[in-house]
Amino acid sequence: MVGSTLLETSYWPAEPGEVREVTVCELLRHAAATVPDRLALVDCVEDVTARKAWTYAEFVADAERAARALLARFEPGDRIALWAPNSAEWIVLQQGVAMAGMVLVALNPAYRAREMEFVVKQSGAVALFCVGGYRGFDMRGLATAVQQKLPTLREVVAMEEWDAFLASGDPATELQDVGPYDMIQVQYTSGTTGFPKGAMRHHMVLCNEARFVAERAGMSDGGVYINAMPMYHIGGGAVTSFGAWAKRGTFVILPGFDPGTILEAFETYAGTHTLVVPTMLIAMLDHPDLARRDLSSLQTILSGAASVPASLVRRTMKTLDCQFSILFGQTETHGVVSQTRVTDTP
Repeated sequence: MVGSTLLETSYWPAEPGEVREVTVCELLRHAAATVPDRLALVDCVEDVTARKAWTYAEFVADAERAARALLARFEPGDRIALWAPNSAEWIVLQQGVAMAGMVLVALNPAYRAREMEFVVKQSGAVALFCVGGYRGFDMRGLATAVQQKLPTLREVVAMEEWDAFLASGDPATELQDVGPYDMIQVQYTSGTTGFPKGAMRHHMVLCNEARFVAERAGMSDGGVYINAMPMYHIGGGAVTSFGAWAKRGTFVILPGFDPGTILEAFETYAGTHTLVVPTMLIAMLDHPDLARRDLSSLQTILSGAASVPASLVRRTMKTLDCQFSILFGQTETHGVVSQTRVTDTP
């Protein structure tokens, strides 16, 4: 309070744009009600024959099954840790945690004992979902060892048992009412000056931030995000995925970055947008498959997390015949702080 002035709002739009009091649950259910047969999610693994896809109706149904399975074990408000690389199950669980009124704690799959134990303990997670192994490391073994040291960590769930987990909930369980200001995720910073710090984030800011990014990047209703950014990171876990839900679009998730696969995904799924750091973008531009792929659907490349030189912007726009938008953000600010327009000069 300064004199008679009370600061109640810290957002004043520089240009027209409505800030909505909305949750990710509402975004998904609205899409399922209005475009139920539209493709919502694609698990874009390298083996094309092993890929899976969900319409909005199917995606919401699976997310609700995950929520009921969680409520059979835990309580609304509980912290649920997820330690795994990109997958469709990662995304379904993320939405299931939200629909159960719980809080997702996203862990970097590159964590080892010191960081992983710290984050699980500090976040107060009661459950840890993890894969058996990643890049030759025994993740399940470490998770079990950490559970023995932390009595608050009640359960370790193997992602390899995903179908059994989904089937374990009671279909009659009523899901929680979730509010826009309810926390949805604790995401940890890179920890460059010590242990990672947990940034607490709620539904409303993530939903609005992601929608604003998509709109400034020129995404219209039904846009298609091709995503190889890690889901534990703010870029993959909120900026792109929540932007897709806000636009009733399709989210194509790659297990990791491979330039050939991401180019193929643009052609196969008529991708319109992607977020890539400069090194990823250069690998795409230099890949031998570039010339033979139909990238006519591509509208905008988004980039950031490092310096994006004007020369790279010009090369990308000329080579791919697309628009370009540069992002700057932080985990602590729910994601993007500033973003160039697609009409800005390189």
